[in-house]
Amino acid sequence: MTLAQTKVRFNADSKLTVVHWSATMAEANLLMQKNAVRHLPVVDESNMIVGILSDRDVLRSLRTDLEQLRTAHRAVPASDGFVVNYMSRPVVTIDPGQSLKNAAQMMIENNISSLIVAQDGAAVGITTTHDILKAILGEEDGLLSELTEKIKAKIIQSPVGLVMQRLSDIGI
Repeated sequence: MTLAQTKVRFNADSKLTVVHWSATMAEANLLMQKNAVRHLPVVDESNMIVGILSDRDVLRSLRTDLEQLRTAHRAVPASDGFVVNYMSRPVVTIDPGQSLKNAAQMMIENNISSLIVAQDGAAVGITTTHDILKAILGEEDGLLSELTEKIKAKIIQSPVGLVMQRLSDIGI
């Protein structure tokens, strides 16, 4: 199955981990680490998605003052930085019935690495460049298997294949 044939719904992560826009960047960073995600949809008081926060946004918020680096031996997100100040907006969404090829085109056109999957105005998942890359690798594996089977069939049908099969049948 090609990217043009594969629907977003089959590759999107339906488990959405969200962060409130008033959360600190340190809280968002912990949430990303705890859930092993690189993108967090950002919600407001009415639980509407109003933005998206990526791991790169967390990196931008890192406090790098020398004293903290000396004492902690690593940079940590600034506790006074809030998600609302670093999130990207507007949120770009895609229908779950769209193809992964369309999703990839949308990401390229908008210079983003994730899309919120929305159906009837409600967020039902998220798809990322990682999901698309996994689909491409799976597609290549499928094409390789298909090609291998076609080659084997052609060899078996050839005179050499027939000889090899007869030799195999008699145990040679």
